[in-house]
Amino acid sequence: DLIRPLENDPNIQIISGVTGQTRVFQISVKGDGKPWNDRRVRQAMSMAIDRKDLSNKVYGGKGTLTGPVPDAWGVYGLSQNELRQNIYLQHNPDMARKLLASAGYPNGFEISLMCPNVPQFEAIAQVVQAHLAKVGIKGNIDKRENSQFAAAYRDGSYEGFINAQGFRLDPTGKLNHWGAPSKAPQKNWYDYPNGWNDEKLKVMFDTAVSTFDVMVRSNLIKEMQRRVIEEATFVFLINPERLDIVNKKIQNWYTDFVDFNQPLRTIWLD
Repeated sequence: DLIRPLENDPNIQIISGVTGQTRVFQISVKGDGKPWNDRRVRQAMSMAIDRKDLSNKVYGGKGTLTGPVPDAWGVYGLSQNELRQNIYLQHNPDMARKLLASAGYPNGFEISLMCPNVPQFEAIAQVVQAHLAKVGIKGNIDKRENSQFAAAYRDGSYEGFINAQGFRLDPTGKLNHWGAPSKAPQKNWYDYPNGWNDEKLKVMFDTAVSTFDVMVRSNLIKEMQRRVIEEATFVFLINPERLDIVNKKIQNWYTDFVDFNQPLRTIWLD
C-alpha cells in the first residue's frame, strides 16, 4: 500500500526479493488429547489455508510458497514448482473436511491462535482464522505483547501461534525443531518424549549436520522438509518479499537474504 503511489516516481526505485524470513502457523503437539495431536487434523489445517489469498491480503501479492528452508537458499530449498505440487500446501477445503471427519472431528473444534501484538501478524492471524472457519475450525485470536509471546514460545504454553522463522547460519538450523525434539525449546512444544516425535527425522538430521558433502546434505535436507510439511507441526504459510524504497541516486543496493542491511557496505551515490 505504501509502495504503489511511489512506483512511478522518477526519483525512486523499488527493490524487492525474498529473505530467510518465513511465516508459519506453529502447533503445539503434546500428546495431551487435543485434536491436533492427530496428524490428519494438522494436515487438514494446512489444506484449509489459501496461501495465495493470504499473500494478496497481507502482502499485496508479494509472497511465495515456502518450506522450512526458503528456495532462495540455493540447493537446500524445495523449488516453487515442487511446493506448488505438494498436496499439503494446496488449498483443498473439501479434503480438509474429509480428513477432519476421518479423525473424528466432523464438526471441527476450537483452537487458540496466539500472535504478537504487531499489525502484520494480527492480519495473518485474521486471514488464517477465516480460512480455518470454512472447514469448521474455530480459531480464537490471542494477541500478546512481544515479551509474553516470547515466553510462550520458550515454555510451550500455547496451542497454536503465528510466527516468523528467521535466517540461520546453516540450513539445518531451520530443521532442528524436528531433528532434535529433546532439546529446548521444542521439547516443551512437544512435551518430549510424550508428544510428537519422529525417529527417522532425527537420524536424517544427525547425518545432515555431520557431513561435509553438499549434495548428500542437500538431498537429506530436502527430504526432511518433505516429511516436515507432511507432519504439519508447523504449517508453512508464505515467504513475503522484502521491499526497499531507495532513492535513485543510490547504486548497488540489493535484497539481502539474511534480512539485514549489508548492502550498506557496498552502495555508492551517483
